[in-house]
Amino acid sequence: CGSTVGTGRYLRERNPSLELYGIVSKPGHNIPGGRHLNELWEVGLFDKKVYAEILAGTTNEAIDGMLDLIRKVGVLGGPT
Repeated sequence: CGSTVGTGRYLRERNPSLELYGIVSKPGHNIPGGRHLNELWEVGLFDKKVYAEILAGTTNEAIDGMLDLIRKVGVLGGPT
């Protein structure tokens, strides 16, 4: 929550028309380092106004997205 909210605010200050999307784990899926929708409020940093939409994904979708970033763009990242 904190990383995406802070980064999102920074990017939107520089480009107000930028649409940002939050991604959470679907119920029954545990993405390492990710959160479920009902857990976002626990941290106290979540601000829904930062995002155009909050999307829910599966563990396999997170891993596929991670591999796409690595293979296609050269960005080393984890499934979150």
